[in-house]
This record gives sequence, C-alpha cells and structure tokens, in this order.
Amino acid sequence: RSIIGKMQNRFIGSPIDDTREFLKTGYGAHIKTRTVSKIATRIQTMIRGYGGRIDNASVNPKSAYISFVIPKSSLEFFRTELKDVLPERFIEENVQMTNLLPQKQQIEKDTGAAEDRLESLQNSRQSLIASHDAKAASIQKQINTYAYRISVLNKEVTTSTIRQEEINRELAQLNSQVRYQKQLLANENAQFQKSLNALDADIRGVTRERDALYVQDENLVKDVETVQGSVSLEWVSILELLDLYVPIYWIMGGAVVLLIGYLLFGRRVSFDEDLLA
Repeated sequence: RSIIGKMQNRFIGSPIDDTREFLKTGYGAHIKTRTVSKIATRIQTMIRGYGGRIDNASVNPKSAYISFVIPKSSLEFFRTELKDVLPERFIEENVQMTNLLPQKQQIEKDTGAAEDRLESLQNSRQSLIASHDAKAASIQKQINTYAYRISVLNKEVTTSTIRQEEINRELAQLNSQVRYQKQLLANENAQFQKSLNALDADIRGVTRERDALYVQDENLVKDVETVQGSVSLEWVSILELLDLYVPIYWIMGGAVVLLIGYLLFGRRVSFDEDLLA
C-alpha cells in the first residue's frame, strides 16, 4: 500500500484522462567511417539545409562531435538522408521522447491562478473607485449644502444686533463644518490614492507574472517542436571496416575451415600424387 501511495502521489496533477502529448525529442547518432572530416562536413550541411542550428562542432581526422537543433518535422528526413550517405550498419541511433505534459499542466495551472488573481484585483479596483466616488460625492454634497447656507446668511441684511449675532454664530458653525468636511474629503482622497496605488502595483506584478507564464507556454510549445541532437563520428581501420561487413568471427571461422580442409584433403592429394609417381 505504501508503494501504491507513492505512485499515486507521483501522478497527482497529471490525470490519466488528459491524453495530450507534448513530446520533447532527443536524437543521438554514432557513426563509424574512414572519412571523418568529409562526413562531418556533409552532416553540418544537412543540418543547416533542414533549417537547423549547429551549437557545437569539433572535427579532426580521427573523430568528430556535432551538437545541433533541428525542427522536429525535419528529423525523419534528416535520418533518411543520413542513411543515404552511409550504410545503416555504420550508424548507431538513439531517439528519446519525453512527454512535457506535467510542465504544460503546471504552466496552465499557474496561468489560471494568475488570471484569477488579476480578475480579483481588477474587481477590487473597480469597487474601490466606486466606493470612493460615492463617499467623495456624499462629502462634497454636504460641503455644498453648508456653502449654500453660508451664501444665504452672507446675503441677509439686518439691522437687529441680536439677529446679526445669530447669523455670526451660525456662520462660524457652518464654516467649521465646511473645514471639517473638506478635511474628511482630503483624507478620503489620500487614502483612496494610497489604496489605488497599491492595487495598481499588485495588478502590474500579477500581469507581469501572467505574461511571463504566457511566454513559458509559448517556449514549451516551441521547444517541443525542436529536436536537440548530437552526432559523434569515429575513424575505423580497414580491419574494423571489414568486420562491419563480415564479422571477424566469420572470417576466422572461414580461415579455420580452409586450414582444416587443406590439412585433410590437401596433404592427401599430395600423398596420392607421390604414390602415383
């Protein structure tokens, strides 16, 4: 049960019903040849001809190594041409494929989370603006009410000392209320701007994160569509070359058969000829 649990944990996030394949292909070949430099030059020309890129090349008369990248769509054409250049028995190939689905799923998961956070932040920004506009409008309305009352009182003309004192007291109270409301509005504007700046900073950060994930996704897809390859070349002697065509044990076996034949039949023929003489 412990082993099964570990296996289940290993595949969390990669459900079996997700059958997509993002196969990253690697290619390697080892070639035996008598003309290392010539074949290495031909291979480099082939790589470039298939829209590929050579990342590293080391060539000398006895050995060579070439690492390269080519489009996945060109791999089979490259392999076919390589076997046209050299007999297949001189080439050892190795093709590896790895499904990058887990990486793809993780990018999609992170992208979805970033988009959700971005949507939430944008909604919070809209709510903040709406709330601020309502508060600011309410405060401004109160200020306008006080200002109107002040204007009315300032226009009132009276000869009554008592009435003038009442007007002055009310004006003082109203002006005090106006100053208070203006301070409330200033505080509201300052707090709003602070909160808005913080939200905008968060939105920019999450937007950069989301855009970076978009780039990761694009790069993964591009990576899948390319093949990282390498070809090594090894110089071989005539005897090794012959062994590739006819294994050395067959040659040795044939020689032994010929020797035995000579010993059994060659000497007998010679002996019979001596008797006849």
